[in-house]
Amino acid sequence: MITHGMIIRIKYNMGRKELALNESTKENYTQREIGKYELARKEKEAKKKQKTVEVKEVRLSPNIETNDLNTKVNNAKKFISKGNKVKVTLRFRGREMAHVQQSKHILDDFAQMLGDIAVIEKPAKMEGRSMSMVLTEKR
Repeated sequence: MITHGMIIRIKYNMGRKELALNESTKENYTQREIGKYELARKEKEAKKKQKTVEVKEVRLSPNIETNDLNTKVNNAKKFISKGNKVKVTLRFRGREMAHVQQSKHILDDFAQMLGDIAVIEKPAKMEGRSMSMVLTEKR
């Protein structure tokens, strides 16, 4: 049974102007229009339940010191504990490009320090002048 109030709500939620309805127009609404309303409501409910995961980036350089690395690890721990993914990027500049393979251990150490709370989603890979990997929360 479709009531007068439901029809007004359906029309209002579908983005139309509220209409002055009389008894003859109540019966003219098709099941299809009501189905559109139900579908829109279900999509809205499903969207509320979604959780967005952001990708936070932590940038490193090949000549980073241990204390600086520890600070970056702590920042990454905060990001991962909030449910975000962390993209760790090792940027090479100028002459540093000649020593790419010697610097890969920095990313490996970074992943090892976060091994208790994170797992590697994408392993280290060269992309232009930077090497990056993605870490996510352990399930």
